[in-house]
Amino acid sequence: MKRFLKNSTLFFLIYLGVSLIISCFLPYHWGNPRYSVKIKHLKRNQGDKYDTYFFGSSRVYRHIDPSLFDSLVNATKGQNIHSFNLGAPGTFPPQSYFLYEQFLDSELSKGVKYCFLELMDVANIPDHIMHEEKTNYWLNGKDMSFVFQSVISDKNESAAQKFTQLSVYFKSYLERVLHLGHFSRQLTETNYYDPEYLGPSQNGHLPLEYEIETASNPALREALLERRQGLEKFPTALEQRKKRMIAAESKTLSNEYDRIHQQRILELIQKSRRSGIQLIFMFIAPKPNSAYRNVVDLKPHLPDDQLIEITPLKYPELFTIENAFDIGHFNTQGVRLFTSYLAEEFKEIRDID
Repeated sequence: MKRFLKNSTLFFLIYLGVSLIISCFLPYHWGNPRYSVKIKHLKRNQGDKYDTYFFGSSRVYRHIDPSLFDSLVNATKGQNIHSFNLGAPGTFPPQSYFLYEQFLDSELSKGVKYCFLELMDVANIPDHIMHEEKTNYWLNGKDMSFVFQSVISDKNESAAQKFTQLSVYFKSYLERVLHLGHFSRQLTETNYYDPEYLGPSQNGHLPLEYEIETASNPALREALLERRQGLEKFPTALEQRKKRMIAAESKTLSNEYDRIHQQRILELIQKSRRSGIQLIFMFIAPKPNSAYRNVVDLKPHLPDDQLIEITPLKYPELFTIENAFDIGHFNTQGVRLFTSYLAEEFKEIRDID
């Protein structure tokens, strides 16, 4: 028995050592393929000088057209913005904060003037994406500490909910450290890091309607078709979602808000400022659940000149069936409208400055 324990311990230590060595040679973005493709592209093409970047989830990736944004902003005298979309599906806080901080510490941030970062609540890890590389590749001690403090301080969750959420994060952290279940897709899928993720204009923006027409992966195309057809079958779902978001924003603000999250955001703003970058947070209508309400309570405690809101309460005409691809994303017409509102909001912030 002692020999077995000794051998088991030795095996674990060797395995842990190999895992840590592997981690040292991996790029920080390796587990987020759509984001990784974009960073590799930027490093290969450093002659293309971008001074503005967008970070966040699919709502950033699918909805912000850098070419249109640049043309609208640059129509104002004295402006010369050149932007790139670094959004990627399923990229929520704290993963988005991790990626942004790594970007700040890289050569790509040199000469950057503006960065836009999607404002969302600290994400739970749902069952259907547990054990995926993208769920845990980014986890480190700093972000685990942030999640722990944020969850513990949340007065809207029960002790059982907090325990469940922290347990899931802890399991995911162990999977990251030990690389459990990692690298299988890189080894089996030839297009895991697909250059098509850059979008038709090579500026990081990939519209859903474009991808559904050009996707080389039949399974991906079928999944996108199902999403679009789902909205066509239940068009009232979009209006119901819109009403829930408006109701969440119309309620009296709570005195309780996530001060741990506020502190992290303010630290990101200060770190950006030291690099000569103005960081602007975007509240752009995520799923209307308790997390949505948490952000509604948080945003009044953030600097006005570093927050943009594009929500159904402020822009009800945007969130209609005519502008929708599926229940959570816009079609081409909606993208143009969304990007134009974003450009107008940005110009108003510039006027404040």
